[in-house]
Amino acid sequence: MKVVVILCALFSFALSFKFNIPAQTRLKYEAAILPHKAKCILESKVVADLGMNALLNMEFPEDDNFKCFLKCVGTSVGIFKDQEKKFDQQKSMEILGIPSTIYDKCFGEILDQNLCDVAFNTAKCVLRNIESVGIDIGLGIGLKLK
Repeated sequence: MKVVVILCALFSFALSFKFNIPAQTRLKYEAAILPHKAKCILESKVVADLGMNALLNMEFPEDDNFKCFLKCVGTSVGIFKDQEKKFDQQKSMEILGIPSTIYDKCFGEILDQNLCDVAFNTAKCVLRNIESVGIDIGLGIGLKLK
């Protein structure tokens, strides 16, 4: 029985991505999406606990509902223009506090792809790049909190 529990835990861990992002950056991202969380949890049908805590925990599971949660959040904060199926470069860089090098690397052209997958893969790319260069958006940089 213990082996089954351990295997299940390892399997679920293997299907998620964990990021080591500065706490200040996580908190700023959290503040930006907080007004949109409840709506996006309902819309995407993601498990409520996952939607509420994913950014704070920096753990992103390979889950279709979670991917659509990220799409909803990106649309709600203005990073993604759903109707036009494109990213807003200025808003993305401003809200995420990232340089153009990370934007150019992570925000590609959207063709006929699943938009939830695009949101998930873009978020993973941004967080991996922030993690690798150690960006901390710091106080007053990057996000405009309402």
